[in-house]
Amino acid sequence: MIDPIHLLNYVIRPVLKDLHLWSAEAERLVLGTACQESQCGRWLRQVGTGPALGIYQMEPVTYRDLWVNFLQHRAQLAAAVLAWSTCVPPDVPPSSELIGNLNYATAMCRVHYLRVPAKIPASLPEQAEYWKRFYNSELGAGTAREYVSSWRRFVPADLVYV
Repeated sequence: MIDPIHLLNYVIRPVLKDLHLWSAEAERLVLGTACQESQCGRWLRQVGTGPALGIYQMEPVTYRDLWVNFLQHRAQLAAAVLAWSTCVPPDVPPSSELIGNLNYATAMCRVHYLRVPAKIPASLPEQAEYWKRFYNSELGAGTAREYVSSWRRFVPADLVYV
């Protein structure tokens, strides 16, 4: 497991600020996603036979869709995201980069949420519902209740939600 405060302070916040996509709500949502999806970095590949990769457990099909249907049409954002990869632009990194590159995986997680037209909510229960609806999906096995439980399990109580 990755210490959640280290993940927040040394990965999530710097990446989101560099992308000009930082807000307190966004950084908590990204941290909560890692807590729920991979038990804050315990797994880097989906347990079982699933295809999900990295601490945010993004599936390769979702990853490709973000590049083809979203980032390809936003050159400045795409360049900022690519700056966090280990590949040489203009090549789009392989989805396997989500496994070993925390900064890049974080950028891609935030881009995933950027596609959502609804504003990121502030409260933990609302963020749990937001994660379920827009990240895990109705077909996903996770629940908003599990998201809240994961947050409380991994994140120190002094990192207060509104």
